[in-house]
Amino acid sequence: MTKLPAGWAWSKLGDVCDVVLGQSPPGSSYNDSGDGIAFFQGKSDFGEILTTVRKWTTDPRKLANQGHVLISVRAPVGPTNLASTNCAIGRGLAALGSRHLDHRCLLWAVRSSEHRLASQAAGTTFPAVSGSQLRAHLIPVPPRAEQRRIVAAIEEHFSRLDAAEAALRSAEHRLSLMRASLIEDATRCDWPMKPLNEVVLSLRNGCFVSRPGIEPKGLPILRISAVRPLTLDTNDVRYAPASLGRVPDYQIMPGDVLFTRYSGNPDYVGACATVPPQGAGLLHPDKLIRGIPDPAVAIGPWVALAVTAASGRREIEKRLKTTAGQVGISGSQLKTVPIPVPPLAEQADRVARWERCADAMTRLRSEVALAARRSARIRRSVLAAAFSGQLVAQDPTDEPAGQLLERIRADRAAQVPSRRPRRTSTP
Repeated sequence: MTKLPAGWAWSKLGDVCDVVLGQSPPGSSYNDSGDGIAFFQGKSDFGEILTTVRKWTTDPRKLANQGHVLISVRAPVGPTNLASTNCAIGRGLAALGSRHLDHRCLLWAVRSSEHRLASQAAGTTFPAVSGSQLRAHLIPVPPRAEQRRIVAAIEEHFSRLDAAEAALRSAEHRLSLMRASLIEDATRCDWPMKPLNEVVLSLRNGCFVSRPGIEPKGLPILRISAVRPLTLDTNDVRYAPASLGRVPDYQIMPGDVLFTRYSGNPDYVGACATVPPQGAGLLHPDKLIRGIPDPAVAIGPWVALAVTAASGRREIEKRLKTTAGQVGISGSQLKTVPIPVPPLAEQADRVARWERCADAMTRLRSEVALAARRSARIRRSVLAAAFSGQLVAQDPTDEPAGQLLERIRADRAAQVPSRRPRRTSTP
């Protein structure tokens, strides 16, 4: 292990903390009152557990106290946060509590070593670590007084990063508003409205492939997630069997438009994108609808722009249908969606102006994303410095961590109930 500063010590989590592994309460105990159950919602960009309370139980099997460290021990392993209130914890979460360590320092110490813990995860469906692995996980323990100084320094640095990241999120939001405004400006005109069936030569579903493969063997076929408003990711593909029939009927060509036909997210249904040159020859699946614009009436990028604008989107949303929790739209419904149809030359001019603006916004988004990644790297660097003794100065008058660990061992030993001697049977 890395050499620690004087007065520090390595310790297993199980030697300095009470480690409580979550256990799901019985379903019959779920209620509208009782103890809230912390559910793992995912993780942030910087290893924070995002939890929420969706259910309550009158029969909690395992509890975490307010301020204790919650840690995800299954899919994914490692993300952490402090419990904002007393709560029940189910499978997939564990709670760490200690009467002797600063819980915020414990949080940062565990978070700084998240990658080491995650590397021990096993399991194919749900990678997880066991209770014994969690208890054996090593963390650096600074002197108690230095723990408080470390927490103060980390939180001072992180508060500045929080402010910077809030500004980045605000910039991202403003870019989204600007994008919508520019699309409206590009499509605002007084030219006649025509339904899509008068603008395209055909609107057809793609081919059905039961289980497209991941390995690059066979024919590349787009995934439904490849289509987002005005964007087609031609690298988002799977592979259909080479024996698939009627292949030319399902191959897309540059200038075609693709619509999302079916999705669990209604915001994505009816999303439209133009096929770029690099998409030539790719297959489209049955959950996408391919439109071939009539070259005498409209160009593909104009069609995509017009149906993505707020007015076009409202027309699509009027036609969405929900079945068994899934939202969809059919080709026959799409054919009735009206869009403005200016002369071809004006369509091309408006599309070109939009694309210049879109390129500029793409560059800005890239800069924002780069700054966000840098912020995450800085956070990791701050934690690495904090738990190698480089963030705050050491004070030789601080009580060494070794003495703190001795007290913890003595305290834990005193709490272990003595075993009763076994009864011996009388012959």
